[in-house]
Amino acid sequence: MRIGSQDGPVAATQRWAGHLPTPLWQDYDNKGVTKRPCGSSGRAYTRTDRFALETRMRPAVVSTAALFLVSLNTSCDRSPPTDPHRPLALRMEAARVPDAKNFVAHLTGGNEVPTHDTRAAGQIKLQLSDDGTEVAYRLISSNIDNVFMAHIHVAPAGVNGPIVVFLFGPVAPGGGRVDGVLAHGTFTAADLIGPLAGHPLSDLIAALSTGGAYANVHTNDGVAPTNTGPGDFPGGEIRGQIDVAGPTP
Repeated sequence: MRIGSQDGPVAATQRWAGHLPTPLWQDYDNKGVTKRPCGSSGRAYTRTDRFALETRMRPAVVSTAALFLVSLNTSCDRSPPTDPHRPLALRMEAARVPDAKNFVAHLTGGNEVPTHDTRAAGQIKLQLSDDGTEVAYRLISSNIDNVFMAHIHVAPAGVNGPIVVFLFGPVAPGGGRVDGVLAHGTFTAADLIGPLAGHPLSDLIAALSTGGAYANVHTNDGVAPTNTGPGDFPGGEIRGQIDVAGPTP
């Protein structure tokens, strides 16, 4: 018997039934006896005989149909194989590209640790490239004086952390007022410094995606002592925790 063949379980069952005594498929007279005897013994088969034969045969018929359905529904992995000619490093980097593409932060003196009383404010927007290898950024500021550096640091809100990438500077202190675009450009894994030096860009993206990084704008009037007020906070005058803004439109 061929399970799952083209003729299916019905035809297979019919072939099997062909080996049963012929009276199983014949009509009965009004007394419950076949109209004519047949088979090697030549005896007649009653309805009781037919019921007994059908009872013995039914489990086999059900099993045949079940096996046929199982053979049709057995699933297999039809996904295309990995391209063996694609470099392994590229496949691994592509697998690390996250869904989050856009990031944003609003910078104020109140976010600094400790906080600073300043009217300065700023905003940074970042966008990860489709291939996950480059970040474009735009940093704007207002009501701020003497900016000489700006960076991304890694640390959660309320904690000061190390610099991992430069956004602006360093330039000479005492540069005066800045309103508008402070810096724009791109950076890659090669630009990472500090604890992320030599790491893939995806490590920084992971920090940006989980609230573990912030943008910081530093000011210095070039006159001692430091930290005398707005325009003179070398450790950072305005800060903003970077958060996910959404996927690439």
